[in-house]
Amino acid sequence: GHWFRCAIAIKRARFHCGLIGVIMAIHMSISLWAGSIQENNHTRNLLFWILAFGYPLELLSSVLVQAIAARCWYPREAFLQSRKKLMIPLNNQFHIDRFSTLMLMVLAQVAKAVVWRPR
Repeated sequence: GHWFRCAIAIKRARFHCGLIGVIMAIHMSISLWAGSIQENNHTRNLLFWILAFGYPLELLSSVLVQAIAARCWYPREAFLQSRKKLMIPLNNQFHIDRFSTLMLMVLAQVAKAVVWRPR
């Protein structure tokens, strides 16, 4: 839902957020399908392997689709110029702060696990 809200709200990010939103919806549907299958089933194992390799495949497909879209939507411009029109500028400080907070949360969970089960 978050990616689709961003795609609706931010015009420049519409393509990228829509693409990632569709990929996340596919991940969710595969996860729900895998979770609904009985435990010792070959299909469930296959679906979990697909999910395990899903993130690298998501990155690869995102790069390929963006390259194809840049070439199709802006055929008369140089490739790098057309890619810049589809790229979204990032606020690096936001991401640094976000992941440092995430790291603290993970460390807190590890410390809590050690305190409660100190084996």
